Amino acid sequence: MSSRETVSVIIPCYNEAAYIERAIRSALVQTYPYREIVVIDDGSTDNSLEIIKRFDGEIIWHSGPNRGGSAARNEGIRQSHGNFIQFLDADDLLHPNKIERQIEIASQVKEDIVFCDYDRILVNGSRRSGSYLGPYGGGDIIPFMLRHQMQTSAPLHRRHWIEKIGGFNESLPCAQEYDLNIRLACAGATFYHLQEILFSLQRRSQSVSSNFQKVLDQYRVILQNAFEILRENGNLTESRSRAFAETMASAARHYIREKATDKAKSYFEIAREMHPSGGLKAFSWPYRMGYYLVGPMFTEMLVDIKRYFRCKRKRNG
Repeated sequence: MSSRETVSVIIPCYNEAAYIERAIRSALVQTYPYREIVVIDDGSTDNSLEIIKRFDGEIIWHSGPNRGGSAARNEGIRQSHGNFIQFLDADDLLHPNKIERQIEIASQVKEDIVFCDYDRILVNGSRRSGSYLGPYGGGDIIPFMLRHQMQTSAPLHRRHWIEKIGGFNESLPCAQEYDLNIRLACAGATFYHLQEILFSLQRRSQSVSSNFQKVLDQYRVILQNAFEILRENGNLTESRSRAFAETMASAARHYIREKATDKAKSYFEIAREMHPSGGLKAFSWPYRMGYYLVGPMFTEMLVDIKRYFRCKRKRNG
């Protein structure tokens, strides 16, 4: 691989006037020199576009009607030219050496996509570091992708893989990056985990992904679609089938905690359709026993009671 491969940094923006300048500057100060920055204003009604235009000459920018983050990213792909693509949410920050480090690793390993770790910028401005994915050391990437939601800015993508799967699914209101990475894995893309913190994620209560139940709602579409693709292509192994079922069952448990019992029942049914175990082997044997004896709703209530008293004991020393 040439050391002069161009990397396109694609930044979608919708009403992010408070953050977009920082995001653009974090892309401009990258130590890797062969990059272009593409900012897509997704019909902002604040002064985001005015801020973006200040960088005219340093970036490529485009403005259009509001169609959502996935459509904006796909437009960014169309407007860009690099053989590698780095997505960046408008409220996140790339560390100065992110692209350089990932390009360096991409030139050394056989895997298609290199992803990294990140830290979180908290509401008070402090940072919390740590690996939020858990280390991936190789092996079947599909179960890993099912169990971990990789953040949008973590991977450095090879362009041809993004184009091969058709980019982001514009029909999804959230969890689009989860869907993208699962589809990449199902299409045969391989991943390498660079265990270095190379970008910062800002979590805000008003963000789309903060509505957890809305994210869970997308699992039915995302997972069933991927499951059927693998089955149709003859690539649905027993271990993959079990991983899909375990992910659906875990989502069902989250629904119970969100008081969405009808949705929970539906997800448990889908899990049983995906694998005979219903995904229950991912849980402790007491939970499985309770599931069969008194049902998942009452069992989850008992789990919550146990969790409450355990936390209370810890607080009391």
